Amino acid sequence: MQLLHGEIKQKKILMNLDNLPIIAAILKRGILPDGTIVIIVRVPRTRSPHEAIIATGKTAYLAERLVANMPRGEGEEKKIIFFKLKRSEYTHDGFTKSDGLEKAYARRSLKPDPIAQLAVNEADPMFADTYPNGSQWTDSEGQKAYIKFRCWSGTRNVEVDTNDEHSWLKGIYFAGVEH
Repeated sequence: MQLLHGEIKQKKILMNLDNLPIIAAILKRGILPDGTIVIIVRVPRTRSPHEAIIATGKTAYLAERLVANMPRGEGEEKKIIFFKLKRSEYTHDGFTKSDGLEKAYARRSLKPDPIAQLAVNEADPMFADTYPNGSQWTDSEGQKAYIKFRCWSGTRNVEVDTNDEHSWLKGIYFAGVEH
């Protein structure tokens, strides 16, 4: 994993944002009675996944191969849904594995769109402070991968890595868009 930090990150953010005609923006936001968050966001799809990560301004822990092969999604305006798993979707110890999360996406007729999720976390830099969020996908080589946003020890970060043995803890909001 590569860690991007300090002055280097600041320079990359400035370079990348100067050349982009559209920036991410939250257009509408709502919270449903069950705690599900629905956000309509403008998504700059012309960026590479790496540029989208840098634009969030967060400390990034990245497996570069997975970033390069991250699903791009489609549509410049997306309704993205952030949901928590139900108690029955976790194992007895409060975790869920990647296959359990795939089933949770399917039950909700959702699919991950990491680029739209990046746009939400860019447009609202404090979103993950209150709503730590993640999503996962299977890459072209059949490997499970994930993106996760959180504030840990006072540092806002984004992580992209493999998910084959990763367990998801309670408290994470999972991001998806409708099929």
